[in-house]
Amino acid sequence: MNFIKKYFQLNERNTSISKEIIGGLITFLTIIYILPTNASIMNSMGVDYNGAFALTALVSAAITLALGLISNYPIVISTGMGLNVFVANSLHATFGFSWQECMIISICAGIILLILTITKVREKILSNIPNELKTIITCVIGIFICSIGLYGSGIF
Repeated sequence: MNFIKKYFQLNERNTSISKEIIGGLITFLTIIYILPTNASIMNSMGVDYNGAFALTALVSAAITLALGLISNYPIVISTGMGLNVFVANSLHATFGFSWQECMIISICAGIILLILTITKVREKILSNIPNELKTIITCVIGIFICSIGLYGSGIF
């Protein structure tokens, strides 16, 4: 226990193991919608729903765990819903790419994002976007995800 407290600097951050576990569970419950939503998006392209659900959960858990252990920063990482909707609706439905080709394109986009992040180009781009625009983008993404849920439930 002392190793965990030291490694994660719990005393310095005025927190405890139980608070961190509760925070992690609350965060998980907040983003759990991603699992069925992403599986539905992938299924619309022909990917097995259960496989997409399980893979999204496993990859999200592995990346979140790795990030937490390596960076000592409490953040959850999961699939990019905006990119997945773009891929499914534009590349697959409009341009006719297979789901396999769409996944290759998504991997390439991820590699480009990784390169931009490592070289600090991403940071420079983001620091030049006004905070008001960042807030608007966040709100629009939330409304977009909400509309997908309402549409999928038949309310919309």
